[in-house]
Amino acid sequence: MPRRPAQPSRAQQEIHLTPNQAIGALLLLHFAAALAFFVLVPTGQGPDEGEHVAFVRTLAREIAPVQGWRWGLPVLNADPADPNMELHQPPLYYALAVLPFRLGGVRLLGLLGLLCGLATVWLTWRAVGEVGGADLALAAAAVPALLPMHAFLSGRVNNDGLLNVLCALALWRWAITLRDGPSAREGLRLGLIIGLALLTKQTATLLVMLAGVTL
Repeated sequence: MPRRPAQPSRAQQEIHLTPNQAIGALLLLHFAAALAFFVLVPTGQGPDEGEHVAFVRTLAREIAPVQGWRWGLPVLNADPADPNMELHQPPLYYALAVLPFRLGGVRLLGLLGLLCGLATVWLTWRAVGEVGGADLALAAAAVPALLPMHAFLSGRVNNDGLLNVLCALALWRWAITLRDGPSAREGLRLGLIIGLALLTKQTATLLVMLAGVTL
């Protein structure tokens, strides 16, 4: 009797995923890693996390700024001994964080940060997919999805998560402009996104420089 051909092992079988299934898997992996960091690492262990929380607590009127208020915002105290040292940051993230902080405290802010991490991965995928192939888009999305530090920071209280989302959103709209050509509507949309990013963190000035080169 002729011998039956050997069946390939599971390790030898290819896994075929559609692009949507693949990005879904990356999002799931990122969320699992970020959630593990969120649960296992106590609040306050992120970079300057205590100072970021202090800014939110100040806007929530739980902490009185040493130098008082000006135009509705706390004034930075130049004394390095003052723990509220993130007051130099643009206020958008902290202003948006006041309501969830009042509703659920610092832990709720961390959970919202996890959503920012997921949005960054998804927007990266969309941005690269507008100008590159499906494989390149998934490879780009895998960088923030599988980077351990990004997963760790996603569950921390800081303004970087919101900035990452806005930068990825700006890059997505830029990619659409490169594909379809510039328009006044797209220019206004990009201007709004960049403006929000500048109100989130000073490093968003890089988006202004990029806009000056590409538009």
